[in-house]
Amino acid sequence: MNEGLDDLLTKALARTEAPADFTAKVMVHVNQRRLFMWRTWTAVAATVALIIAGWSGFALYRTRQNEKQLVFAIELASEKIALTDQRLKRSAAEIYMREEDLEKR
Repeated sequence: MNEGLDDLLTKALARTEAPADFTAKVMVHVNQRRLFMWRTWTAVAATVALIIAGWSGFALYRTRQNEKQLVFAIELASEKIALTDQRLKRSAAEIYMREEDLEKR
């Protein structure tokens, strides 16, 4: 029984010549692998470019939003300062008139 197994192993492990088109098949496989790797790295580069473009676009959007908020805050503050200025001028005029009335008495 061992002899049959030994014969099978010897036959299976015996040196055989490669098929005639073996080199061509290997080179086709190598070229396909190179093409696959090129496509993979191209896809990775495109993905990175899209991420950078998206991030830049979002940063620009946020900058514009911040500018709009800043302009709104400045306009609001300007309106409040103008209103306060008007009130102070009115109250100053009233105080001045009261002082004149007190001096006349």
